[in-house]
Amino acid sequence: MCQECVIEVSPDRGNITVESGFYPLNMKKCKNCQTFSTPKTTDYVNDETEDSTSITITYNHTCSKCNHLIASHEYTYQLNDGYHEYTMNCDLCGMGEANVSVLPVDPKKILESYS
Repeated sequence: MCQECVIEVSPDRGNITVESGFYPLNMKKCKNCQTFSTPKTTDYVNDETEDSTSITITYNHTCSKCNHLIASHEYTYQLNDGYHEYTMNCDLCGMGEANVSVLPVDPKKILESYS
């Protein structure tokens, strides 16, 4: 990963998790070729369990001009105890985490409202 190609290494993205694309607001120019271009996705791997309760997607952001490695991106999804759990970890796109109930109304939020 190249810390010189990004403005901030692994910015906190709160509950934003993305399985594709990149975070253009955090991109500097490529340290190798000194150009700003949309990074291309390379080495894409989608590792999904047979029952689709767990998915891990990994790929690299590379400079589309000179193939310099900018960052490695990891996105995970897991179905766990009635919740969809998403995580993202990438020097360019940042770190994010989301936890969403499979039910129309989140039972945890209902319990919090009675506290």
